[in-house]
Amino acid sequence: MLQSLTSLYMSSPECHIYFGRQDKPYLIDADKTQINRVFTNLLQNAIQAIPEGQEGHVAISMKEEGPHWVVVEVIDNGAGISPEAQEKIFVPNFTTKSSGTGLGLAMSKNIVEQAGGEIWFRTSPGMGTTFFVRLPLVADQSEASYS
Repeated sequence: MLQSLTSLYMSSPECHIYFGRQDKPYLIDADKTQINRVFTNLLQNAIQAIPEGQEGHVAISMKEEGPHWVVVEVIDNGAGISPEAQEKIFVPNFTTKSSGTGLGLAMSKNIVEQAGGEIWFRTSPGMGTTFFVRLPLVADQSEASYS
């Protein structure tokens, strides 16, 4: 799923998108449409965080964390999140953009938590931000059909 999502944005000349290939697909017990919304939002935010005139780089990677979790990282080299905004970033209706509703990250947090996971970030103002999404794996990964 993430591979197809990133391919939608790969044609952007001002931002390069990198998808780290995983060794195998990971099966999670979550609504595919809702999880797609989470990663669409994170990817769009990462691209929009790149200041105009700067060559953008966004990387997406997945790694297994123990036998029960997969962690997806969305890394950008954008403006970062200011210290003032960091504590409000998941609050509904909070936005740092001139347009938008400020619901994307609040909605993403709710979706991830409903799936039994968690979302957090690390940021360096002026350097970029990494969002982490940890999701529980289905116990029998032999049935994995998508990631």
